[in-house]
Amino acid sequence: MLTVDRKRYEPGDSLNRFIRYCVVGGINTVVDLSIFLFLTTALKTAAAPANIVSYTTALCASFILNRNFTFRSPAYSLVPGAQFYRFVGINLVSLVGSTAAIWLLSAMFAPIAAKLATAPFVTAWGFLAVRFIVFRSKG
Repeated sequence: MLTVDRKRYEPGDSLNRFIRYCVVGGINTVVDLSIFLFLTTALKTAAAPANIVSYTTALCASFILNRNFTFRSPAYSLVPGAQFYRFVGINLVSLVGSTAAIWLLSAMFAPIAAKLATAPFVTAWGFLAVRFIVFRSKG
C-alpha cells in the first residue's frame, strides 16, 4: 500500500529534493556518457551494447547516491533490497526504451547525439518513478 509523506509535498522540500536529484543526475550522466564514449570510440563497441554497459554502471551509482542523498529518510517504507529491486525494475523499463530509441536514432545521427536526445525523457521518467515508488518514507 502506498502511503503519503506530507513533508515530501511541501514546496521547499520538493525543490531541495529536485536540486539534489539534478546533482546526482549530473554525476550519473558523466559516468554514463564517459563509459559510453569510451566503449563506442576507443573499443568500437556498437551503440546498443555500449548503452547497456554504461547505463547499468550508472544505475548502480544512481541507486546509492539517490538513496543516501536525494531521497534520504530516517525510515523508508521498504528495506534496501526491495528498494533496489524496484529501482532496477524501473530502470530496466528506461533502459529498454532508451536503447530502442538510441538504436533507431543512431541510424540517422552520431551515437552520442542519439544518446543525448533520449536523456531528458529518461530523466523525467526516472525522477517520478523513484520518488513515488522506490524511496517513499514510512508514514
